[in-house]
Amino acid sequence: MWFMYGVVYTGYDLKNHEKRISFIKYNGDLAIIYALIAIAGGLLTAITIGLFDSIGLNIEKFLFRKT
Repeated sequence: MWFMYGVVYTGYDLKNHEKRISFIKYNGDLAIIYALIAIAGGLLTAITIGLFDSIGLNIEKFLFRKT
């Protein structure tokens, strides 16, 4: 699937090295942004749990329950 997306991204011109490098840079940027968003989400969850714990409410059961 990733290969097919790369082919479409390059405009079906697989011999153009600039477009291929551009695709790799794009995917690297996407991976970094995804990692930053995931880390921020984890920190926000930890802060939320800590704040609710400081006022004496146990929110972990609500946050981590399976639906």
